[in-house]
Amino acid sequence: YSLIHINHESLFYLSSFLKNNCSVKISGHIRTLCPINLFSKYQLKNYFKSLNFITFISKNEYLHVKKFNLNIDNHHICYNPVMTDQIISLNKSIYNDDVFKVAVVGNFSLERGIDRVFSLADKLPHHSKIVFIVIGDKIVSEKIPKSYKLGFKKGDDLSEYTNKIGLKNIIKFVGFQKKPYDITASCNIIMRLSRTNSPWGRDVIEAFALKKPVIACGLDNTFIKNNKTGILIESYNEEKIIDNLLKLSKSPQKVKEMGDNAFRLINKLCSSNNISKQMVEFWEKDYNK
Repeated sequence: YSLIHINHESLFYLSSFLKNNCSVKISGHIRTLCPINLFSKYQLKNYFKSLNFITFISKNEYLHVKKFNLNIDNHHICYNPVMTDQIISLNKSIYNDDVFKVAVVGNFSLERGIDRVFSLADKLPHHSKIVFIVIGDKIVSEKIPKSYKLGFKKGDDLSEYTNKIGLKNIIKFVGFQKKPYDITASCNIIMRLSRTNSPWGRDVIEAFALKKPVIACGLDNTFIKNNKTGILIESYNEEKIIDNLLKLSKSPQKVKEMGDNAFRLINKLCSSNNISKQMVEFWEKDYNK
């Protein structure tokens, strides 16, 4: 082989082994926002030492890694590719079309902010026709710190908890889905409430490919351009989120326009042909140095 590509930073041990035992150049991806701790610094330091080429999937990951004060050589930013013609949904409807459906995609995680749907749902005006459809594992898989003041604990089923607190008509947990876009296709908008303030991920890619706008928290507006392809809020603010959801629930034309804009943008930035060309050019440019 002329080049080995490591597709995720969690494989840092493999990358280090290859670096020490073969002469082939190594390329690697950074795909996540690692926790700010000593282990992550150790992991990334060894990963970067083993790589000749480093690819970040967005500016968010690059800026996050800079917080570790590590040396980052020969890197570039290259978005995940998407083939919009291959995201063919079955359009599984969970509710009737007379409600405004907000999809939240992801297995339960405090970092992903999945729990925030409870507070938002509880604060919605009673007359609103907004419902949240949560697509992902609904069993609480982590210990909940007391400081979060949540009414559930590790091992609880969030569907049962939703019934218990009287929000079953506003929040629907549908569990893990192999193809979440089968359900998001029938929703009006996707909501991403990550506590890492990262307005970017597979859920955003698939939403845009389905012509669905996204409401999210964060600063990077590469993809979510406020009032153009979705709603971007600098940091988590329930009042602003609810206000925007209420306005959009009464503005179907605005939602459609943002969805169309999102589709055009994702095809421009994440075309599989363009992304593959960027990667090859990056490798070829410095391969013989």
